[in-house]
Amino acid sequence: MIRFLKRKDIDDSKWDALVAHSWHETSYGYCWYLDRVTSEWHGLVLDDYSAVMPLATSVKFGIPYVLNVPFMQYTTVYGTRPDPGLFRRFMEAVPDRFRFLDFKVFLPFEPQLDNAEVTSHTNLVLDLNNPLSDLKTGFNTNTKRNLKKADRQNITVRSMVDPEPLLETYRQFKLRKYNSKFDDLLKGRIRDIIHYGVENGLGDLVYAYDSDNRYLGGTYFQKSGSRFIYLFSAAEETAQKTGAMAFIVWKQIEKNAGKRKILDFEGSDIEGIARFYKGFGSTEEKYYHIKINRLPRIIKWIKD
Repeated sequence: MIRFLKRKDIDDSKWDALVAHSWHETSYGYCWYLDRVTSEWHGLVLDDYSAVMPLATSVKFGIPYVLNVPFMQYTTVYGTRPDPGLFRRFMEAVPDRFRFLDFKVFLPFEPQLDNAEVTSHTNLVLDLNNPLSDLKTGFNTNTKRNLKKADRQNITVRSMVDPEPLLETYRQFKLRKYNSKFDDLLKGRIRDIIHYGVENGLGDLVYAYDSDNRYLGGTYFQKSGSRFIYLFSAAEETAQKTGAMAFIVWKQIEKNAGKRKILDFEGSDIEGIARFYKGFGSTEEKYYHIKINRLPRIIKWIKD
């Protein structure tokens, strides 16, 4: 039987133990991460935690709905590798009061659901369980050129604990590139994730510096048992000609080559960013965007 459990009724230790040994283990599934990435989430639980699926939820115009939230690329069914039948059962267990569902999910198959709109997205990942020399052969010409730039300019990287320089760099980027603000709620959430991650050995905050010790930008890698997620990154304008951001990624690869780890770039629908990730030899994996609209006809018409 699949139960819908409110957050307060979830057994964190059972939930997290299952995620840790899941077919697809990732930070997105752990209770501590979910608590920081969204203000409201609940869980679908099969039997005595033999499989679980977290759902971020909210309420709009008095109507509860399931949504995707920033810094959580997707949800999935954690536990044993799901099949289409099990996933369908999970979806049928979502209470009827959630009249609108708009979320992303990682599955080893394309979901087939009645009355659902399903589209695919591409994630980019690099399997680090290879010799460093083999990983380097996968770099494209542009990545190699950037690493040579960084080497010539004596770029260095350091693991840090204070996220404020990175957050400020991102704020300036948003203003400069899009003339928009860095939302205070999102800033608070990523700050909280970084603090908790670094303090508990679950994240690596890496900054790059030039030969004069000037800060150039940084990246926060969210760590779990099997994955390093390239979660949050920003660079100063001066970093563009230094290869600093590629150098940060290279140092993570160098440090973790030969380990049973995945460097998860989270993919991107922005061509330039995707090109940067692909430059390290990353490969594609699919995840899916599901939309189910069970709203009353008049509300559905207004929404459309």
